[in-house]
Amino acid sequence: MYIPEELLQALKSGTMASMLGDGAGMTEVDLGMLDLPSGRLVAADPLGNDAVPFAQTVAPGRYPVILHVVRDAEGEEIVAFAEVRLNDAQPARYEMALTGEEDTSEPLEEDGFFGFEAEEGFGGFWDASLSLRDAEVDAVEDALVASFQPRRMAVLWQRAQGQTLAAFSCGFGDGAYPAFWGFDADGAPCCLIVDFLCFSEAE
Repeated sequence: MYIPEELLQALKSGTMASMLGDGAGMTEVDLGMLDLPSGRLVAADPLGNDAVPFAQTVAPGRYPVILHVVRDAEGEEIVAFAEVRLNDAQPARYEMALTGEEDTSEPLEEDGFFGFEAEEGFGGFWDASLSLRDAEVDAVEDALVASFQPRRMAVLWQRAQGQTLAAFSCGFGDGAYPAFWGFDADGAPCCLIVDFLCFSEAE
């Protein structure tokens, strides 16, 4: 089962730069505050129809969404990781985030994982109580396109006088991507991180 402990620890400890090539670097981009009024967090394709919240819940509230962006020597940027930061604690361990609908009757292969499908190359975070109308999905897509930078797009979309939704491009494009809960030393969740497999050959 694919749980990149060393990779995620390097990310949270700020030592990811040692894994990057010459002229490349990683920065944190604060996308804004995500509303989670029910505490039931979804990580999925914001332009698709599959939106099942994770079984693990968090305290209702507003939390920062952090994009970990790699910038190469040519100035192009990709989103390597996307994070909902629940507090400032450092993760002591990670677990793959599950919705409860996965078939766990058979063990995963060494590089196997459960994750969400990003058919158009986009991912997002939102609260399970937020159900988008067709016109709102179109509005999210328009906002993403308007945010374009070389090889990445990201936006914190807000319903009129309502909840927010974070949407962003996924690494190098479409595919399936896993998410991981980080738990602090007391066993409480302190972050959720989606890995866009930019540093892995996991399938």
